[in-house]
Amino acid sequence: EEPCVPCNCNINGSVSLQCDVEGRCLCRVGVTGEKCDTCQAGFHSLGPGGCRPCDCDPRGSVDYCSSLDGRCYCKPHVEGQSCNRCKPGFFNLQQENLAGCQPCFCSGHSLACSSSDRYAAVSITSDFIEDQDGWLGEFSGGLEYPLLWKEGEVYLLPLSDEDTGYYKAPEKFLGHRVNSYGQLLSITFTSEAPELLPDHVTLILQGSGITLSAELSSQAGLSHDPGLTPRRSFIIRLHEYEKRFEPHLSAFEFQRLLYSLTALKISNAGGHNYTSQLAGVTLASASIASNPNSPPAPWVESCSCPQCFAGQF
Repeated sequence: EEPCVPCNCNINGSVSLQCDVEGRCLCRVGVTGEKCDTCQAGFHSLGPGGCRPCDCDPRGSVDYCSSLDGRCYCKPHVEGQSCNRCKPGFFNLQQENLAGCQPCFCSGHSLACSSSDRYAAVSITSDFIEDQDGWLGEFSGGLEYPLLWKEGEVYLLPLSDEDTGYYKAPEKFLGHRVNSYGQLLSITFTSEAPELLPDHVTLILQGSGITLSAELSSQAGLSHDPGLTPRRSFIIRLHEYEKRFEPHLSAFEFQRLLYSLTALKISNAGGHNYTSQLAGVTLASASIASNPNSPPAPWVESCSCPQCFAGQF
């Protein structure tokens, strides 16, 4: 019969110094390892009471804290022991923001800003239920054509195989659109059959002398309900971290483009065979809140202006 060997359970990390027949110790909450000598992910600093939970703000931190000392790893635009505040020159701490906070724009005149409490989230939408909603077709050379319409969709007949054209957005999507910075743009196409839906579309944004383009691909694995009209949506976030945009802009340049957006164009994905139609466009934005119960828009900044300057932006 083999002699017994010591359990060697960690005195701090285990509930009892007695292990089971296979030598495994019973660990305290937040502790792991056969001998209960290691902090689990999300815990740190093994001591007499076991391991302590991390105190990192999930909005501003990356991954778990250090299991040795509890230090949090902050996103690029975040600081603080718990990664719970924006660095100077940044605001609006958000979990979905890869950088944590967004940079102050303030027209380049100030680095002191905060989230405005005067704005509410809104959606700028065209669903083409009643008419073309101001959308036009545009071909090479800036040649504009009216769109054909039927309820819930518009379509553009190409000039030639090479010049299939673009759908050109109306004024309500243009102008001062810096309130859409970091927000989602959704483009939906419809077709008579799922196999005729486009696999990709080209988006072009123009403003402040800058032209930005993005190739959008359909999301894989989208199923189609046989009882409904086939539809496919393409979604992109208006942010410099979005890798599909070319050329790559700085945060300030991206916001400058949106500050005076002069064109939003979507390629005629139906192509020369005219196989699909534009069925909806939605741009998330913000406007002055008219109702205290409106959903907030914390991504809209309010700037602290230096001498000789005034205004929210």
